[in-house]
Amino acid sequence: MKINNTSVSSGIHAARVPSSGGAIYPFVRTYSANATQVLNANVLRCFPFYPINTFTITGFTINVQVSASTAVLRVLFFDDLGGRPYNKLYESTNIDATSTGNKLISQSYTFVGGVPYWISIHSSATPSILSTSFLACYGFQFNSLPGNVSNCFIFTYAIGSVPSTLPIGTSSTFNTFLISLNL
Repeated sequence: MKINNTSVSSGIHAARVPSSGGAIYPFVRTYSANATQVLNANVLRCFPFYPINTFTITGFTINVQVSASTAVLRVLFFDDLGGRPYNKLYESTNIDATSTGNKLISQSYTFVGGVPYWISIHSSATPSILSTSFLACYGFQFNSLPGNVSNCFIFTYAIGSVPSTLPIGTSSTFNTFLISLNL
């Protein structure tokens, strides 16, 4: 996830207390260009976000690079429980991914500085979205010391059926590129 907010320093993928069995990669990785990430149908990918300051968004944008027939996306925000996504705070309506380009979602939401969040992407099919290589971010939690440090938690749900509280112990970590979500 790439956070863009030109009015304030908004937040980073920051080191935080790892969940049980996890570790933190403490170094800033080398910059890498934007990339394209193919999403999987019915997979919810949750990425940690730690806002530096309190700020309010009025919307966000996802860039669909390669469309997929009948594809819709949803963006969700979760709170944090012990280094994992837990309670659902926000879920967007369906975002059309059957065509390419920027998809603007008008939504007011306040992120509180110093409070960890999880920003998630959920897809009904396999479109590709703009992403950032794992080498372009601060390291964060993973289960071992791999080259890929931008892990996320993944869950499997049909689009629109994510529960209000994510179960503990049923997710897995997944090495992936960071979604590019412009706040």
